[in-house]
Amino acid sequence: MVRKYIRKTTSKYTKEELDIATAVMRNGKITLADACRFYRIPKTTLFRHAKGLSGIKSSSKGRSIAIPLDIESNMATNIKTMAKWGYGLCKKEIIIAMKQYLEKNSIKTPFKNGIPGDDYFLNVKRRHNLSQKKPQSVEVARKRAADPFVISQYFELVQEVTHNMPPDRIYNIDETSFCLDPSRVKVVGQKGRAAHRVTAGSGKENFTVLMGGNAVGQKLPPLIIFKGKSIWNSWMAKSDEEFVGMTYAATANGWMENGTFSNYFQRSFLPAIGNGRPAALIYDGHVSHISLNIVEMALKENIVILKLPPHTSHLPQPMDLAVFKPFKLKYDNAIIKWQRKNYGVKISKQQFSTIISRIWHELDPQMIRSGFKKAGIFPFDNKVIPETTFEPAALERFKKSKQCPMVPLPTDAIYAQSALPNFSIESALGSIPIENAIVEQSTQIEKVSKITEHSFEAVLLEHVKQESNRGKSKRKRVCPGAEVITSPEAVTKLQKIEYDKRTKTKKGRK
Repeated sequence: MVRKYIRKTTSKYTKEELDIATAVMRNGKITLADACRFYRIPKTTLFRHAKGLSGIKSSSKGRSIAIPLDIESNMATNIKTMAKWGYGLCKKEIIIAMKQYLEKNSIKTPFKNGIPGDDYFLNVKRRHNLSQKKPQSVEVARKRAADPFVISQYFELVQEVTHNMPPDRIYNIDETSFCLDPSRVKVVGQKGRAAHRVTAGSGKENFTVLMGGNAVGQKLPPLIIFKGKSIWNSWMAKSDEEFVGMTYAATANGWMENGTFSNYFQRSFLPAIGNGRPAALIYDGHVSHISLNIVEMALKENIVILKLPPHTSHLPQPMDLAVFKPFKLKYDNAIIKWQRKNYGVKISKQQFSTIISRIWHELDPQMIRSGFKKAGIFPFDNKVIPETTFEPAALERFKKSKQCPMVPLPTDAIYAQSALPNFSIESALGSIPIENAIVEQSTQIEKVSKITEHSFEAVLLEHVKQESNRGKSKRKRVCPGAEVITSPEAVTKLQKIEYDKRTKTKKGRK
């Protein structure tokens, strides 16, 4: 069977002309011969349609499709809705769902064993603008945290904190992991055969590096964290190859810890930013970044610390948006060059420090400025995150709240309200009053039927029916959204947490 058939002949008449000619002939206003000459329609075709011996079953020139177009359109609309809500189905799941729907509704088709084939699936994709693609893996926490209420609150805090503040005093820091073996740069080889790149390690050893800068592109000295108990001079880059002010640390697991970050803030960040005050520092709310000691130092130095909303660093974090990807690509190229000249030799910590220092020194400051621009921090832009990032239902609730402002609530109530409620696919497709949630995608369909026992929506719900998670204890949120952790409320909260820790420790010792 030809999958992409292209018609080589063109008709001299349209469907509208055929309908008009048929109606005129039935009314007796024109003869068959005159209608054939005037509308340029073959005599046999016009005769059959005028006498009702045949009719047009499809809008196309060929035979009608196996499944009626309105049912097929409803299926495609539901598939698009599932993908938008994060429940994208693969080809096999869609074909099985179609088979179950056809069986339950006793719809006769020419499919073998009632299962649609590859050719039919390809035509469905073409008719309804569908495509198969590699899905982007998104954690459920990130999916729920990308809530317009949370993001809107964050940008309000950014505007409040950075109002009339020079861009050279707005800073962002973040840490990332670097593998000792290259993995990003592709190689060219013979088609049909695997290509290899020999490395000295297993590809699982990583080092953590903290980097940052301000809105005008000035770079902060990086912090390299190794796995170990002490720092040795053989791990550090040579003085003439080292970035000015670069610092080093060692932890048990090679990750950032509270004490490590506190030392970096005091001994590296504060000297690097100079005496320009007030200043603003934006970073994620990892547990190692938040402590009473850091907040007290920031308040003493007149620095406002703004914590990003949880699980949203991929959206408003400048270093994530524009710096880390090109930096790691340059790092991979540098590692590849070094390994070619040192075949089978494991890269040393000192060489790693030297490469990081050199790339950070050569990095274009425009990349850091672009990160702040993409994040909407400077120049300030609270609409920099596209609406397609948010879930449709949450975005609709947010727009309605803007049209009809609600009565201001206490801070804790606002935090609770901004959290995204528990989501299930039943609420997306079948629950009242969101029963017709599929209508947002149904511009091609004049009417969408309610979900019934044998509807295609019900078949899809069987595939994604959620299991009950009973017996799990509820957790209490400490920082549900964006927060200025140098505010009096946050300081009081941190002091209470520190007091509770000390009290519990004393009781345990007794």
